[in-house]
Amino acid sequence: MPPEEDARAILRLALRHEQSLAASLEPAFAQENWGFLAQQCVENLLKGLIVLAGVRLPEETPLSSSREDLLISIRELRAELERLLEETNRPPIGNS
Repeated sequence: MPPEEDARAILRLALRHEQSLAASLEPAFAQENWGFLAQQCVENLLKGLIVLAGVRLPEETPLSSSREDLLISIRELRAELERLLEETNRPPIGNS
């Protein structure tokens, strides 16, 4: 695919993030979630500029396991962090 086509595809991703940002300007929308969307938007815009300049990005990396297995691993990692926090006698998340 020519760099212009790649850059246009990346731009479409950035536009989706931008639309989500515009739709979530309410203060009730968590700031960290809004910030994540903003980061994704900026990352895609920068990628588009890099691709348009003729730099080839690495191909997509396949997942090391199934999505289900990766989610299980993520949940196990979260449980470990929660367990360690409990041992420090700190209040659990959401109970501040």
